[in-house]
Amino acid sequence: GLAALGRRVWLIPAQYVKPFVKRGKNDRNDAEAISVAASQPSIGSVPVKTVEQQASAMLLSVRELLVRQRTQLANALRGHAAELGFVAQLGGKGLAQLRGEIAAAEEAVAPAPAKQAVALLGGEIDRIELRLAGIERVLMQQHKDNALSRRLAAIPGIGPIGGLRFPHRKASPLPGAIPPLILPAILPQAVRPCCAMKRSSSTPS
Repeated sequence: GLAALGRRVWLIPAQYVKPFVKRGKNDRNDAEAISVAASQPSIGSVPVKTVEQQASAMLLSVRELLVRQRTQLANALRGHAAELGFVAQLGGKGLAQLRGEIAAAEEAVAPAPAKQAVALLGGEIDRIELRLAGIERVLMQQHKDNALSRRLAAIPGIGPIGGLRFPHRKASPLPGAIPPLILPAILPQAVRPCCAMKRSSSTPS
């Protein structure tokens, strides 16, 4: 790319450029808006990601797409089942129970076309589940090999997949450095014990 040619690449977020677009959207006006935005001292830039980061982030994007498709299929299956009077608890266990009840239902309760439709949706869900299991095995291995991801996963509420999103999608200035974006989430974890020690030491015995 441009960096390989010795050029300094400076990426500006689109939402920072939009306020400087004066007229209709075209190449000339966009270029003028970018030039004006780049001259503002308060406008920050986006770090340039490496090819490896972009490639690794693709697998995360594929996983997110498959999760959305699985949710859509599950909602469709539950909607069709509700039309026949079948309802089950949320989650994979309830969905499996729902599929079993419809498959075993009598013809008068669940006609053959309805059973076929539910079976098709269930088969697609099973197919996506297999794909997701394979992707998550690869992502877990990437998580184990990435020191930053392991550090982030130790924060409550982030987990391995959440920990991978930062090194794959946020360019970090130093290897293993924690991006400033998540420092507010880390600082309370470090400050809380110090405050507790201070309060306990000031408490009269």
